Amino acid sequence: FLPCSLNESLNNSNNDLLGVPADQEGLGATLASLQTQIDNTGAGRTLSLTEDYVVGANTAEYAKSTIDKNIEIRGWAPNWWGGGDYTYRTINANGRGCLIEITGARTVTFRYIIFSNAGIGQNEGAAIIADSGCTLVFDHCIFENNHHNGNGGAIALNGGGTGTFTDCEFIGNHASGDGGAIFAAG
Repeated sequence: FLPCSLNESLNNSNNDLLGVPADQEGLGATLASLQTQIDNTGAGRTLSLTEDYVVGANTAEYAKSTIDKNIEIRGWAPNWWGGGDYTYRTINANGRGCLIEITGARTVTFRYIIFSNAGIGQNEGAAIIADSGCTLVFDHCIFENNHHNGNGGAIALNGGGTGTFTDCEFIGNHASGDGGAIFAAG
């Protein structure tokens, strides 16, 4: 244990307790903090999520995350000796809109992530919307209660792209167009 001031401790903290909108306290980290982590992870690297992410009831706080590089995002539970293991982490839009948009022809891998409650609220829905040419890999992911006022309730692969799914579940997703769970344009 190394002593430090409260100010140093708060400034060096990786949690998102300060600055969280009042309607979101206790729910998890914000999608804005998820975006910061994505931005700070180098291309071709792995981002280990160690907490859940959720949009609060205040629609002004909603902003989907954007991925513009090759990356792996995994749910992770660190242990006391510096290692860790896969564990499910949730990204929840709380009915506000899309969770993640992937731009450009990227290769993105998700492991042990629960994508939930993407909705048509004030913005486009679908948990994940991907540009043409994307290669998406999902391993042990759950897509639950996602809705899109268009094609692909959980995932919309626009303009051709590929998706590989290993041990994934799709529960209660729907779209007003084609593909209640997955839509892949050819």
